Amino acid sequence: MFFRLILRQVFKHGGALSLVLLAWILGGFLLFTARNDMLVFFSRLFSSTPDHFEQKPEEAARHYRASRDLLEQEKVRLDLMIKACRTGIPVTRELYRPHWLEQAREWNLGTRDKPVLTTPDSYFAEKQPIVLAALKSALSAMAFSYTIPDEKGQTLYLPARIAELSAAVCQGQLGIFAWGDYAQFQEDRLRAGLEKDMAGLSAAARETLLLERLSQLPEYELALYHYSGRNASRTDCRDLQLDCFTLEEAIRVFNRRLYLTRGERGMAFLNLAFLHGRRFQSKKEKKDLDLALEYYSAARKDPALAGDAATETAFLLFTQRDYRAALEELDSYPGRPDERMTALRKRILSALGAHRSADCLHPLKSRLLPDCPPI
Repeated sequence: MFFRLILRQVFKHGGALSLVLLAWILGGFLLFTARNDMLVFFSRLFSSTPDHFEQKPEEAARHYRASRDLLEQEKVRLDLMIKACRTGIPVTRELYRPHWLEQAREWNLGTRDKPVLTTPDSYFAEKQPIVLAALKSALSAMAFSYTIPDEKGQTLYLPARIAELSAAVCQGQLGIFAWGDYAQFQEDRLRAGLEKDMAGLSAAARETLLLERLSQLPEYELALYHYSGRNASRTDCRDLQLDCFTLEEAIRVFNRRLYLTRGERGMAFLNLAFLHGRRFQSKKEKKDLDLALEYYSAARKDPALAGDAATETAFLLFTQRDYRAALEELDSYPGRPDERMTALRKRILSALGAHRSADCLHPLKSRLLPDCPPI
């Protein structure tokens, strides 16, 4: 009886119910597609995080003090935590195992008269949850501002603090990306301020204008330096830095550093040559080979880098089996060859079939060959 009544009402008001059902379906679809934007909106509404490019250093300082006080109360030594994570392999959880003498000298939590020794394993297991909680508070602070004034009125960079805390829990990449977020924030904020000036300009002209204004911001150059790392890796990645995670982003960032640099342009050229050479080895695109050779040539203008640039150029040509050009590159270097350059020359001579000349470069074999010139 009850279901008959419902069906009778449905048939009687079918048009209106269809409209209501259609409205619910359409509304549900819109809510589902805009769910991320709505979550961000309500998150900012209830957490009071700044909108767009505003900063709230007072709120950030509150979270920073909570992070700092937690470590001080628990007497956490970040230097020991970082040593526990010291390793040559990026993004690893394998802890460092010191020699017994080093452990007695550096892992003493007591005094000289009353030593209290610990091990990386036990200390890390005990303090890791505390450092993770401090890292969480530091990340919350950076959601409000990237910089805050310290007790002396000087600027404290929160990405630097995050880099220290993340390194203490073997997750140093978080610090790298924190500096990257700070650099991107400054780029986006300046680009928004130049929106009127950029109207009608080409993409290249807009980029040039942006870089000209960014070059006037010391904070941007600082963030870019820490984001990219001091120098790029040559052929392998044994250090935890940007080009070990993403080669494409590293090339973009080092191109910016080349534009912004006021000195050491030779090193900037050398870094870009390393990166393009590595990308050529993986993608085999000729444009990367040409760019790498061009940047090595520019780096050779710096006398302090001429030897490295010549060796790297010859090695790149050697990998392409252009042995004659590689040998000519080494011959063009006027300075005294180092061990790496000599070892590469031996490999090139052997590849050319000049084995006797290659043996003359060997400190032991050359003694058995009377017609070898003195090394």
